[in-house]
Amino acid sequence: MSSPVDGPRPDLLTALRQRWLLVLLLAVAGALLLGGAQLLRPDVYTSSADVVWRANGGQVLPELPVADDGDPVRSLSTEAAVVVGDQVMEVAARTADVAADDLREATTVEVQESSNVLVISVTADSAEEARDRAAAVADAYVTGNRERGTASLTAQADALQQQIDTLTRQLDDIAAQEARILDLPGGVLDPTTGVRRDALVEQLAEASQRQNELRTSAALYTGQADVISGAALPDAPSSRSLPVATALGGALGLLVGVLLAIALGRRGPRRTSRPELAGPPADAPPDRRSA
Repeated sequence: MSSPVDGPRPDLLTALRQRWLLVLLLAVAGALLLGGAQLLRPDVYTSSADVVWRANGGQVLPELPVADDGDPVRSLSTEAAVVVGDQVMEVAARTADVAADDLREATTVEVQESSNVLVISVTADSAEEARDRAAAVADAYVTGNRERGTASLTAQADALQQQIDTLTRQLDDIAAQEARILDLPGGVLDPTTGVRRDALVEQLAEASQRQNELRTSAALYTGQADVISGAALPDAPSSRSLPVATALGGALGLLVGVLLAIALGRRGPRRTSRPELAGPPADAPPDRRSA
């Protein structure tokens, strides 16, 4: 028996020449598909606001904890997560009159390269909605940052009040004790009591001063975040344009057509020679077993 013999396989140019119509049809189909999809898809708009974040900004006294051990990259990543957190989203959603989950889905936060700037972008069905919602998110984040810092400073000041009250009671007890002693005939004050009273007075003065400084810091605190570039009205949709979508679809269709033409060309038609069965010679005597 003879073995199969493969026919010649066409090269790339030959495959493309033989199937140019297939390639063209796929390119046109891709352009029409993506172009038509773009026509059916409504336009969307995106507006962005730039917010600068400073680790120690806005503080009269360095009383607020530094997030993420002072690592600026981690701190900015943390703040980006705060922007899309529930607290900010719920406030911004009420301002923009939209569901918080929908606003979160339409919001992206990026850290501007080599800076402490957070770029807050919001996508919506209209340019006005995109602008208003981006502004609402940025304002909610900045306001929330300031309010959290103020609350932290106020809480520290309030925590000192218990110490101040305790010191005041101790001084009142010493004063009452000394008054009773002095009311007695020949009463003599204990020198150690005076030393203790002076120490308490000093502690009370320090605690009171500390509390006043914290309350002043809370009153003057401006926050660690500020809007440096407000949300603007988008000039054009942010969705892909019709010419771009059509060109992209045509390029994808062309690529698929070329690959398919190459694959079909490599398979190619194959000729296979089948062995012919040899019969008995014409002059051979008949087979007796068949008789």
